[in-house]
Amino acid sequence: MTNNRSSKGRAEGEEAKLDRELYFGDSYFADTQLYSLSAQIAQIHKLGAQRILEIGKGNGFVSDFLSKAGHDITTIDINPNLDPDVVGDIRKLNEHFSPGEFDLTVCAEVLEHMPFEYFEGTIEQIALSTSNRAFITIPRCQHILLDFACFIKIPKLSRKLRSLTLTLPKKDIWSGHHWELDSDKKTKKREIRKLLEKHFIVESFERFKLNPYHFFIVLKKRD
Repeated sequence: MTNNRSSKGRAEGEEAKLDRELYFGDSYFADTQLYSLSAQIAQIHKLGAQRILEIGKGNGFVSDFLSKAGHDITTIDINPNLDPDVVGDIRKLNEHFSPGEFDLTVCAEVLEHMPFEYFEGTIEQIALSTSNRAFITIPRCQHILLDFACFIKIPKLSRKLRSLTLTLPKKDIWSGHHWELDSDKKTKKREIRKLLEKHFIVESFERFKLNPYHFFIVLKKRD
């Protein structure tokens, strides 16, 4: 990510015209970004889904790996330059897919690129698309004062990741985002959880330890 921040986000329609090369810029080679992408793959694999919808293809890192690993994955993106399987607006998933068509719907670092007024409706669309679970990631608006993480291996026990992160709230967000977690009262973690719980059981809502800017959210669809 760059350090250029504002509270405006990109204009309506601009996301659909971004050049593919943007998703292969220097920021995507940062270790924290690669940690997040790899962790998304690991989380999806852990959930055991076979038929997966990925909202927001980006550079294809996640979908390409999962596809080669044998998962049946479909990508949708508003930007045709990214060559998704389906070009479409995620606010209208029901126009492209049948209810419950997928075991898992993934939406990583996407929702903040739309005005927050569309959040609840988009979550409803995500709930319609999946028969079981959804996996969402959202960045948090914060100053990171201290970020320390390490793996601890105890003989005969599994390896554990331990971390220590100290943060302070901040008012400005990345220039490409309309909002971030905790960027205002409406986007506080408890408020986001309330909106998610209208359609899902929140199984986990946690900071990713190797990139504390990102929060990983695992959701199970309500019966």
